[in-house]
Amino acid sequence: MLIDTIIAFFTNSLHLSVLIAFWAFALISFLYWRENGKTRWLYVHLAFLLVPLLDFAIAVPCQIPFIQGLLSFCSVIITRTVIFAIPIALLLAVVLGYHAAPIMYKRVHRAKEVSSERFQKLARTAGLSRIRFWALDTAKPIAFSFGRNVLMSVGMFELLDRKEQDAVLLHELGHVKNKSSIAKFSTALARFFSPVAYFASVSERVNAEERSADAFAARIQGTAKYLNAAKRKIDAFNRL
Repeated sequence: MLIDTIIAFFTNSLHLSVLIAFWAFALISFLYWRENGKTRWLYVHLAFLLVPLLDFAIAVPCQIPFIQGLLSFCSVIITRTVIFAIPIALLLAVVLGYHAAPIMYKRVHRAKEVSSERFQKLARTAGLSRIRFWALDTAKPIAFSFGRNVLMSVGMFELLDRKEQDAVLLHELGHVKNKSSIAKFSTALARFFSPVAYFASVSERVNAEERSADAFAARIQGTAKYLNAAKRKIDAFNRL
């Protein structure tokens, strides 16, 4: 039975050593990510976490019946298919989540790329180049960034004055400079695939990204009052 195979796997000294070693490195790499926020360590964590599963898939013998007496093929086919599908699903999640989701979001909100000298001047002041600016056709005040793209809704422009708009744009440019979109996406992905990331609090890392972007905007403008005013207006709008 499959239960016997699992017990045999965990009582095998070689497989158990591989499991302990890789999961120990998975925990260390996760803690290292928590400490320094480098996104690559989150993917190192996921890699170390998944290797023992692949080891188990290879170790499953072909003597285990899928349904005793009913089907002749063994569960190794099912087991390996399911386990090998996990890293494939992770890869697809990275590609579709990071690249396809923003494209779909822009289509839903009928985003239009805007050629704005004012925005490009802000980007140059922030030390960035080749940044694309998109306007979202929605009354809800929304602003976010991904990759080298910054998106802001028409509603945000209507709600805020010019200095406050600049503060929000600079906040998003701070995210671009810090590559926060990759960090946020990777954090959400890790929480889905990793029990360690799911049960451990990762909010401090996300909050650190927001504080860093706030500080970036305040440093460029020389004050935090415009960004704070923008946040108050957005909060008031969302409470209505």
